[in-house]
Amino acid sequence: MPLNWALAVGDAVMDALMETSWALSGSAKLPVCLHGPDDPKGSGWTHEHAFVLSEDTDGDGLIDHITVSAAIGLDPRAIRLLAATDRLTLSRGTHVHLTPERMTDLSALPPGLRGPSRNWVSRTAYLPPNDREKFGSRDAARQLKSEIGKRGLAAPLVGRPEWLEPIEHGGETLGPESFHRDKDNGGVPPKGSEPCVFRLTFAAPVAGPLAFGWSCHRGLGMFVPEG
Repeated sequence: MPLNWALAVGDAVMDALMETSWALSGSAKLPVCLHGPDDPKGSGWTHEHAFVLSEDTDGDGLIDHITVSAAIGLDPRAIRLLAATDRLTLSRGTHVHLTPERMTDLSALPPGLRGPSRNWVSRTAYLPPNDREKFGSRDAARQLKSEIGKRGLAAPLVGRPEWLEPIEHGGETLGPESFHRDKDNGGVPPKGSEPCVFRLTFAAPVAGPLAFGWSCHRGLGMFVPEG
């Protein structure tokens, strides 16, 4: 599956986990560490639940690994669901078989996701999470900087996020607009929210994984250490 289908893969992972949960327990409701709270804003949640991160570890432009990472940690039920989920079904009818590779803490993630690094660049397109028609004066870089400031990272940004040209990866040029942005449940990005890519420079090295913006928990807005 091409990297620009990261959102479709992220949605498929969550759907597969709900199907596994239903098969094992008769309920499709996922643990908070995977799905997040029902009312994240009301509960003061700050994105501690799971991010589904699509990886292309061999650089051929195709997704070959999926990492599910949660700052809050994964409880025993979540780990059982992940271990028992062995197939994804994508909206276009493609089936992908999964093999669990490792269960570990954040410090043991591959450097390509974890860092730490001062400089991070977009690996998948970032979409501003707010309605751009409503917040027209707030450009994408400003929204991204605001998001980063609320995550409580170890160091602040140096200046504003730097706009980049299209992503060069796997021998291909991936324009931000090439990333799949339609959700299987009919969800669409906020009005006026256009995909873009950035470079982030922090005052000191920060650890990842880092993902921001609309559908950042499902594959979009992912950043990786530069270089």
